[in-house]
Amino acid sequence: MEGAPRKGPLPRAEVMRHAVHMADALKEDQPGGASSDIYNFGCALYEMLTGRPVTGARRRVEPPALESFLTKCLHPDPAARYQSVAELHQALAKLQKGRNIRLEYVFISIAVVTLALGLVLLMMEFPSRQRFTDKDVLVMADFTNTTRDPIFDKALRTALTMQLQQSPFLKVMDDGKVRQHLARMARPLDSRITAAIAHDICEREGQRAMLGGAIADLGNAFEVTVQVLSCRTGATLARQQVRAESNRDQVLGAISKAASGMRAVLGEPRSSLEKWDRPLEQAATASLAAMQAYSFGVERRSLGSELASVSFFERAVELDPNFVNAHLSLFSAYNNLSDDNRATESLKKAFALIDRASEYERLQIRALYERDVTRDLSKALAAAQLLVRSYPRSGAAHYVLGSIYESLGQNEQALREYQAAVENPAYTAPLIAAYMRLNRFAEAHEAAKTSVDPNVHRNLLRLAYLQGDATAAAKEMQWFTGKPEEHLSLIEQFENARAHGDNQKAVALAGQAAALARQHNLQGVADELLADAAKMRGR
Repeated sequence: MEGAPRKGPLPRAEVMRHAVHMADALKEDQPGGASSDIYNFGCALYEMLTGRPVTGARRRVEPPALESFLTKCLHPDPAARYQSVAELHQALAKLQKGRNIRLEYVFISIAVVTLALGLVLLMMEFPSRQRFTDKDVLVMADFTNTTRDPIFDKALRTALTMQLQQSPFLKVMDDGKVRQHLARMARPLDSRITAAIAHDICEREGQRAMLGGAIADLGNAFEVTVQVLSCRTGATLARQQVRAESNRDQVLGAISKAASGMRAVLGEPRSSLEKWDRPLEQAATASLAAMQAYSFGVERRSLGSELASVSFFERAVELDPNFVNAHLSLFSAYNNLSDDNRATESLKKAFALIDRASEYERLQIRALYERDVTRDLSKALAAAQLLVRSYPRSGAAHYVLGSIYESLGQNEQALREYQAAVENPAYTAPLIAAYMRLNRFAEAHEAAKTSVDPNVHRNLLRLAYLQGDATAAAKEMQWFTGKPEEHLSLIEQFENARAHGDNQKAVALAGQAAALARQHNLQGVADELLADAAKMRGR
């Protein structure tokens, strides 16, 4: 009957088929992926001995020495397995001394491991193939979710990105950059990033590798797989496989372990891992529901819906008040929506939780707090410079440093940092503003290109006013019409009317902007606009 377990051990031909399959799998992997291959080896050996695949409730094998060997191979924690093929080979050799073990399986197993060991040693002669450099960027695909539980769909990709961001060594392509490619490929900006799409983007960028993941429900546990594939050949460059208990929140811990293993496999120095590798439960959240809400907010922001992101970030901190990343994202969102009071409130909350942040977020929070709350720009500058030295590949790091140079009036230095930051399109708006401050208007227009970021279009409206271009100004006003962030356009129109002494028009525009802000629960923005209008009426 098809699909039924076999009775008795596998035929010799089938055993050798497993051996060849394992050798091929190991040939594709890099040496750092030995833990996953040892698990697969244990699965194959168990099936050879019993005629059944490994399940959560597998039966024990005899004698006890062989059961102990298998238990270590199949341990859900990769760190508890044999850590190298050489160690595995030694353990198998010891099994030969046991009297009750069927020698044919031991001999076959030793032959397989010897072949695998030879392949590993061969690959170790060419270490340059497996090491990533500070020029490599990983293109991440969405997770393959076979659990039918939608909570994993967005949350795991965000969690893995967040965990890998702690590394100053690895760089994952920013969502904004991915969406730029989707636009060029004539795909909807909210398209699911399948492996095929990630591969296309990887080739367009001339990058070396793509990153993907999968989650499966094994009944009594969830299995998380993370792997890096060659964009050129499709071969597996690294793979980590971790099991989590059936409690869904435990999956975040599995993501942390998989990410840590992946960083080591891809060549990150041990000293870096020891310094910059906090588990998600300590550096972000232990709540999968909070991570899901946060991931929706991140997605909304990358699609240009700043206002829509706020409710998701607020939901994340409602589910986990200690979720420091969500507080930091609320600060950014409110700041971009011109709600200064709420932005400051969110930043203060993030600062109060700074000990729960990863080093990457901690340095950002400290620099921003000194900039906006204490207003000690010398301390802010020192913190931001340390941030850039620690994470030179981070667009956020260069943005923070640029913003502090801007506060100090050092516009050329600010421009240089914004130019470094704009590899992440999320920082296009401050780059445009930096060009404008230096009267480099043509470059400001060139930097804008096609963008869905409301703050980019707000700066383009401001640029149109500076250049006296009524046609361009009308185009930007039209872009905002009907969008949730339309109050930003009206604020710019209000500021322009006030600058030209047209108080009557300015007061009317302030009223319109305040009404829209109030509709979207931005009461602080509305109050400030109405206060400005009242002062103008009193003149």
